[in-house]
Amino acid sequence: TITTAFAITGYYFRNYFINNTIISSYLFAYSTFTFIISSLIIICCRFRNKYLLYILFTIFTFSSSILITISVLPYSLNVILLASLGTLICILSSIIYILLSNIYSFKIHNLAIVMISLSFTCLLLVLIQAFILNTCNLLHFFIAFLFIILFNLYLIYDLDILYNQTNELIFESAIYPAIHIYLDIINIFLYLLECINLVENNN
Repeated sequence: TITTAFAITGYYFRNYFINNTIISSYLFAYSTFTFIISSLIIICCRFRNKYLLYILFTIFTFSSSILITISVLPYSLNVILLASLGTLICILSSIIYILLSNIYSFKIHNLAIVMISLSFTCLLLVLIQAFILNTCNLLHFFIAFLFIILFNLYLIYDLDILYNQTNELIFESAIYPAIHIYLDIINIFLYLLECINLVENNN
């Protein structure tokens, strides 16, 4: 909710942020730093003090919201709405899959292996694009599409852990699964933005 509110507000003042590149740059740098530090501390450290954990989670939420807000500014409203709709479809389909798989005892076998393989494939393609084919829009689209699939699998995996309570972290605090699921959804949204924007710009 906070991320959505930030993104809508930031997009409303889009021209101001685009024209003031220094402010946008400082905001981006500051929020990136606080996002990385807060997420690393939360994930790597087990805090017994729940109030300290909530404070870190609040910092994480606001810094990531600023990052998302700045990230959506270059895109047209049509692209953002389509990406939001696509993200919603991905979330709903993942939830329905988890519910049905638990009702009918149907699961994707070796999902972790598929995610690891796909992660290495995406990493390799990103390196190829960065150093060899950095102007190839088709490869860029293909990589973004693979990342959408990858984070959709991560979302299914994290929802399954949450639904079946198969990870001890969810017993310590709801913040841990919340962060994982939040990052899955945000990455799906960002890569959908990339795909839709490439399609729109290249007909």
